Amino acid sequence: MLILVGSLMLNMFVFGVLATRYALTGRLLPSGQLAEGYLDTYPAPIRDTLKAELRERRQSLREIVGDLRKARADVHEIFRAQALDTTAARAAMQRVRTQTDALIHLLQEALLESVDRAPYDVRQRISDPGLRSPIMRELGTATGSTDGRP
Repeated sequence: MLILVGSLMLNMFVFGVLATRYALTGRLLPSGQLAEGYLDTYPAPIRDTLKAELRERRQSLREIVGDLRKARADVHEIFRAQALDTTAARAAMQRVRTQTDALIHLLQEALLESVDRAPYDVRQRISDPGLRSPIMRELGTATGSTDGRP
């Protein structure tokens, strides 16, 4: 169960990186292998629908990402203060978690909508993302994985 949760968290992290990039730049895929490896697990019709879903949600994505950046900046500002206020730090870190959850929720909804629109034969071509990128493979290796999984 722990392995499944870890794998899901890594996948959502990658998806979050992609959506954030799209929200800020309008480009879904950077040149890096991290994004390409994850999105390549979905057939082209699902990727195309996902891009459209993210375009429709672009303003919400921008707002969430902006709030997340502000919350993260607040945490770091508190960390750099001469006297560390752990209560304020905890509150700021909770705002980071809240915004991260909001981002993940929006992304999962867009993905679910995209997959839901796909016919059965297309959905059957969805593959397990595993640890395709060098970063993800390295994380899997660090956990003692021999098959590229966390």
